[in-house]
Amino acid sequence: MSRFVFISSCSHPWGGSEELWAGTAALLAEGGHSVTIFKTCVDPNHPRIRRLLALGCHVRDLHQVCLPYWIRLPKSLVQLTGKSPAQRAIRPLVRTHLTYLNPDLVVVSQGANFDGLVYSDLCRISGRPYVIISQKAVDYLWPSDQDRIVMRSAFQGALRCYFVSQHNLHLTECQIGETLTNAEVVRNPFAVSGTTLPWPGTQDHAIKLACVARLETGEKGQDILLQVSNMGKNVIVVLFWAMALCLWTAPGVT
Repeated sequence: MSRFVFISSCSHPWGGSEELWAGTAALLAEGGHSVTIFKTCVDPNHPRIRRLLALGCHVRDLHQVCLPYWIRLPKSLVQLTGKSPAQRAIRPLVRTHLTYLNPDLVVVSQGANFDGLVYSDLCRISGRPYVIISQKAVDYLWPSDQDRIVMRSAFQGALRCYFVSQHNLHLTECQIGETLTNAEVVRNPFAVSGTTLPWPGTQDHAIKLACVARLETGEKGQDILLQVSNMGKNVIVVLFWAMALCLWTAPGVT
């Protein structure tokens, strides 16, 4: 039996970025392995959390086990070399838990591509084997020169760096200024249940587009889609093929 620790840096009770590590943790627990999970904002009533608990996984809230009540983790831990109270407190407390558990492997799951590297760097410094899962990557968040050194070391020290699309891998390499020879692209699980929705039928020849994403303009850009759709039919055709190309080249993007 092996000992696994999963650390999720998702700042919400649950997110699409957590389906991958949660499914992996469930498979390991079903195989008889010891699985401990550290996650922020744990909702014990969430179906995924309930399933993991039923399988014998130990689920602990990072806010409760690692920080005093007057300190809470920031939503973004991009500034790895910062000196905020949360960042000063988290490292020794997580180190203590890892020392006690002595895992054979630590899996750090990031909602983005930098927000969990504080845990990865801790594993690197302490000599514990770890892998990194990076989900979202955006080109408007660029690390400082000082942070880039820590980020590069955290990625290079991992046994494997998993990205959910080739685009996210390439962008991360540009942001840290390094080619990751230990990187690999994996697919997020397809967690949609039920029957497919019928395509609305009309008698005219109108062009129909579908935007498969949650309604959050800040990240999914439905406002831009609506603006472009008002530019004319030819632009819409170009947009349609551009969307199809993006889905074909980056199947892991959620």
